Amino acid sequence: MEKKAWKHYGTRGKKRTSFSFRAICIAFIFFTILGCVIALLWQQGQDDTMGEMITRAQQPQSFWWVFQKYAKYLALLFLGGECLGGTVLIWFVLLFRGISVGYSSMALILALGKAQGTIAILFGLFPQNLLLVPAVLFMGWTALSYGTYFHSKREGKAGLVREKYREQAEFLVLFFCCLILTAIGALWESLVTPGLLTHFLT
Repeated sequence: MEKKAWKHYGTRGKKRTSFSFRAICIAFIFFTILGCVIALLWQQGQDDTMGEMITRAQQPQSFWWVFQKYAKYLALLFLGGECLGGTVLIWFVLLFRGISVGYSSMALILALGKAQGTIAILFGLFPQNLLLVPAVLFMGWTALSYGTYFHSKREGKAGLVREKYREQAEFLVLFFCCLILTAIGALWESLVTPGLLTHFLT
């Protein structure tokens, strides 16, 4: 039985796959905490900045603009999986995305206080990120697994051009699945989030 880019067969292979996904999730949590620390260190002057962000978030936004804002992370992760040596790019994207989530959350609390800040996180960040964050994590894990396997030395059928095209097609399908999740999250942020923030923060 041959291996696929994101599937590893056998006991040792399954353990490696499971560990790699757990490692990405743990690393992302660490990156999010790092973003919170950065917000705490730079808390001076954040009230005005976050006030402007909240005012902007309460206004209806273009779905396409919001979608592009998040889809670029998936595009970079896809590129990292396709390129030789793209591991650095993949981890950089995960680092930046994690920091941005942590920074935004902590900055809201610093700007609005614990009560209103928590409300802003629950209704302004949390719902869409239930889709956006898993999409990034899954795409990052898939890109790392695919890139490592696809660019490794293979023999026999796995090395055929037809087999490579099949693996690339499967990787592309997973990329579009993550894009669909991102589109749903962007649709929520562009249409629903402004109303929720306006209702609970005014």
